[in-house]
Amino acid sequence: TRCRVVCNAGYIATPGKDVTHCKEDGDWTVQMQCEVPLVVVGGGEISESSGDSSLEVIDFEERKPCKYGIPDMRSQKSFFNLLYHPAGPEILACNGLTSSGHASCDKWKLSGSNEPWKFHSHPHKGNKIEEMRDHFAEVTKTMSHKSNNPHKKHGRYAAESVTVNGHPVILGGMVNKGDSHEVTDTVRIYDGKDWSTERRSCTMSTKRAFFCAVKLQEGMIVNIGGFGDNANVLNTTYSRSCTSRVYLPPIVKRRFSELPTPLSGHGCAVLPHSYDILVSGGSRSQRDNSQW
Repeated sequence: TRCRVVCNAGYIATPGKDVTHCKEDGDWTVQMQCEVPLVVVGGGEISESSGDSSLEVIDFEERKPCKYGIPDMRSQKSFFNLLYHPAGPEILACNGLTSSGHASCDKWKLSGSNEPWKFHSHPHKGNKIEEMRDHFAEVTKTMSHKSNNPHKKHGRYAAESVTVNGHPVILGGMVNKGDSHEVTDTVRIYDGKDWSTERRSCTMSTKRAFFCAVKLQEGMIVNIGGFGDNANVLNTTYSRSCTSRVYLPPIVKRRFSELPTPLSGHGCAVLPHSYDILVSGGSRSQRDNSQW
């Protein structure tokens, strides 16, 4: 028998203590545990048309004996995604509004050596078999071929990201194809080796960019507001189950109410010790001031 821990909002599974197995004597192999995580803030726009590559660590527990420091990223990044990948364990910095035409991810390994950031992957590219199929279709000019990775030569920014059941997930955003910028509803999931397009459970119903998303336990993702594909600001919400893991009370499958006003560029979080969702900031239109 295998059991996996489900942490309350505001906590993450302690590395190495997220899974336990029942032994023949009835005892468990590991005492599972959750802990208050550190918060990493990095990149972003620090002035008009100027990005940043530095990061800072916020410790809400004030663990004074510990010293934290993360080296600067390999390049300045804005409108990008920071993801925690527990299998590394490592932090991924993906996508962003850059001069490069291809979306990419860099990684920083969580270790005592404090190594510099290194290239990790291209989130718009698939596995080797998919790449071979695409290449064959391109060479033979097979018009009926539909790629599982249609944006592999394009960039992505203003997307949302969460780590669900140990897997980094990138949702929506703007796909930039040269001078063209399009809102997307595509979802990319990293399985520990390759990225792939999600087409089954963890999908989006609406094209969104500059929106916010929260994870409830280890299965449900709630997408809130954002900038739509008709240049309109959205007030809609959408929840979707992304794993086969069951929900524990008080979480149940249900529809979430719309925002009282359309919002874009806002942030959201699940409040600790509850499953209430707090939405803050954002604009009601492209020319509006931030809201609370």
